[in-house]
Amino acid sequence: WCVLPEMQVNWDPHHSPGVMMGPNAVGPNNEQGQAPMYTTFIPQVVPMSQAIQYQGQTEDGLFYRIRQEAEELVRTFASSFMNLSYIRTFSNILELDEKNEPQYLPLRQVYLGMEAHNSMALLSCDRCVKQTELDLVYRAARDFYVEAIAQIKARFKFEDPIFEFTKVLDPKVAREDPGRKVSPPLGT
Repeated sequence: WCVLPEMQVNWDPHHSPGVMMGPNAVGPNNEQGQAPMYTTFIPQVVPMSQAIQYQGQTEDGLFYRIRQEAEELVRTFASSFMNLSYIRTFSNILELDEKNEPQYLPLRQVYLGMEAHNSMALLSCDRCVKQTELDLVYRAARDFYVEAIAQIKARFKFEDPIFEFTKVLDPKVAREDPGRKVSPPLGT
């Protein structure tokens, strides 16, 4: 354990979610009022995925926006740990290879969010925290981004012709090509 004036951090990477979230976890409601590092990283990334969940799981979701939301989420996650010049080479961001390690940013440049970044800066100055322990946090964040991109690509198969057809439902597309004729899908 390393105790700082404003937080206490447990860097054991082997904790299960039950241990990390259980009654003995270091968190906002503990007696010191201190938070573990994952409580600053997770709130930064979870809201990003909510838009795609909303489009796909609610009755008033806009089906034509699912692909746009997925592409934006992949682009955001990729830019958090990969070279921007590599990301920009893709006209279809879903073709990006998230496991292309030569395109990864140096570990300490992985984006954790503002609050987590500030906490990591404080911890990097503390002599009781080993730099290898800090690297575990950056590596875990990078691994999260890689897995998130892989899951998005695996779960959404945008090759299906229905996604091309539903583009006409997007008001922006309809305004750009007002003479476009809408034909029924699958030749019915």
